[in-house]
Amino acid sequence: MKKITIIVGHPLSTSLSGSLAKVYQKGAQTSGAEVKIVYLGKLKFDPVLRSGYKERQEWEPDLKTAVDKLLWADHWVFITPIWWGAMPALLKGFFDRTFLSGIMFKYQFNYKLGFALRQRLMKGKTARVLLTLDAPLFYYYFFIGHPIEAIFKKSILGFCGVKPIYFNYFSQARKASPQKIQFWLNKVENLGQKFL
Repeated sequence: MKKITIIVGHPLSTSLSGSLAKVYQKGAQTSGAEVKIVYLGKLKFDPVLRSGYKERQEWEPDLKTAVDKLLWADHWVFITPIWWGAMPALLKGFFDRTFLSGIMFKYQFNYKLGFALRQRLMKGKTARVLLTLDAPLFYYYFFIGHPIEAIFKKSILGFCGVKPIYFNYFSQARKASPQKIQFWLNKVENLGQKFL
């Protein structure tokens, strides 16, 4: 049975991101997957690394539960708006607090080479990132350079061994008609049915 964990990065579970999570879950469950959803806005945790990475900041119970759900899953789905060209502070804080050495990756000293090599501990997992934004997609791609893909592929998920990582954009969300939103919901439910 396919195991999927969905992380919703919007602070409001009633947002478009929350609706996309529900239909993805519905589609995946229809096809026999087991699905868990984590609404970051409902968790109680400090998104700020108070000492940077100098010392381990103990996890709140909600963070531990969320990480357990990620480690349990074969496939991750991150659903988030793009604000100011990047992810909301809530989702970034979640990554800062939980994607730690020894959990998602680790360094092991190679005595032949004389330096540490990174081990990607999340190899074998796959991911999809669903992104909503108010800007037109061409503007985000060609004027801003769509940095969110590089962040997920190279700096976060890919760094830990998650591969492949798929992306879907839902642009001009604020102005979207009910018909357009329903089209998006149907599309995401279909993605869930295919475990993508």
